[in-house]
Amino acid sequence: MGKRPLKEQKAPQIAPVALADIQVLVTGSKASSSAMAYADTLACDHGAHLSAVVFNELPFMPAGFGESPAYVHAWVETQARAVKAGEALEASAHKHAATLSAPVAISRIDLLPDSAMSHLNNQARTCDATVIGLTSGGRDSLERRFVSSALFDSGRPVMIVPEKAATSSAPRHVLIAWSATAEATQAVHEALPLLARADEVRLLVIDDGADSSGAGAEPGVDIARHLGRHHISVEVKALPAGGRAVGEIILTEGRYFGADLIVMGGYGHTRLREWIFGGATRDVIQETTIPVFMMH
Repeated sequence: MGKRPLKEQKAPQIAPVALADIQVLVTGSKASSSAMAYADTLACDHGAHLSAVVFNELPFMPAGFGESPAYVHAWVETQARAVKAGEALEASAHKHAATLSAPVAISRIDLLPDSAMSHLNNQARTCDATVIGLTSGGRDSLERRFVSSALFDSGRPVMIVPEKAATSSAPRHVLIAWSATAEATQAVHEALPLLARADEVRLLVIDDGADSSGAGAEPGVDIARHLGRHHISVEVKALPAGGRAVGEIILTEGRYFGADLIVMGGYGHTRLREWIFGGATRDVIQETTIPVFMMH
């Protein structure tokens, strides 16, 4: 009795990964409007649930106010004005949401900044990404604090949308700023849903003279091969720093490549809520006109 011929095994079909939950911070600035528009674009592209957190900053009561009736009355009026401002901001967010394509769940928080950051980070832990707008040059100190807090404390990715970023199309030309570090590795893996939908992915390796013992004989090749097994085609480009700042090289290459998203690790030296990112991270955030996907 002859052997039956073996049937060829078909490779299993891999469903494309997607973002499922996206949250966006709304503060009323032009940058947060850009962030909301970009979050809408991403939600539509991925079929994701979109939630907008409207942050209304409450005033801080000075310690010297005491319990004088006049001071208490003034404080109550100050709080009432702040809440009214929050109602106006929420109404504006609903009006903006009505112009978007994806349905948006809007919630409002009336809190001091530190409490608001804790709230946003707690929400972030059940989201695939938090989208935060950033005024040109990183001039808004409160936005910077939100970015810093989300990056270092949420344990989840942050998508930073500069005020002047193009927000009407989902990222299709993605630049990965690669280094053999835990931060860059986490950023790449969290960005897989975005990379899977890209038309072109370029992996940029910059030799800045630092220790590269963990990068292998051909830096970038191993992670490119790994992404290939996720059905993501990657072009590796290695450049010497040549005395230039790493952040400058990343942004220049991003413009040259026509990138509509930069993926990179977020580096910092402390968890304080200050503008204290590492050099490349700080330079990219301050100067970019391209959305940036970061993970610490």
